[in-house]
Amino acid sequence: MGNISKAPKEGVKTYIEGTQYSRKPDLVLQTIKPFKVIGDNKERFIVFKIPFDIGTENNVEAMEFFSSNKKVIHHANFAIHPVADDIDINQGADYLNLTEDDRTKYSQYFPFKKTMTYYGGWIPGTSYESYPNNFGWVMPKRGVILLTVHFAPVSKDEDIVSGVNFFFKKHQLNEK
Repeated sequence: MGNISKAPKEGVKTYIEGTQYSRKPDLVLQTIKPFKVIGDNKERFIVFKIPFDIGTENNVEAMEFFSSNKKVIHHANFAIHPVADDIDINQGADYLNLTEDDRTKYSQYFPFKKTMTYYGGWIPGTSYESYPNNFGWVMPKRGVILLTVHFAPVSKDEDIVSGVNFFFKKHQLNEK
């Protein structure tokens, strides 16, 4: 082990409740209401629509998927779509069940999918995604997150809230 007095003095990492990043999120976007995962031992793919209108674009420093119970989630993918002012971001269903519903219902989300700013995801064991100075992407001021969650089979009903935490840079990209 060597001389212990020369070992780096590292403190225990402490996390702010609700995140694994070093500070509170600047923006939390989550499902509109809890989703009940039915405890019938069947897996499900659910797409949640999370509309947002934050008033101004922001440079993203870091982001992370969160859920009130990641133990029942196999993985999650999410796309951030900027949406023009003339499109109602609240139209359509709050979520779609791609496993048991008619998949053609997904077409109600097509008006949101003209462009995509970001696409990412989460699998067990991953944490936040962060960007170095002068690198990253810009969160649009208005749009929709389409969050697809693959729920694992569970034996008891679970109410789940999921979403994405955003941490914004304090300066614009390419600014010194």
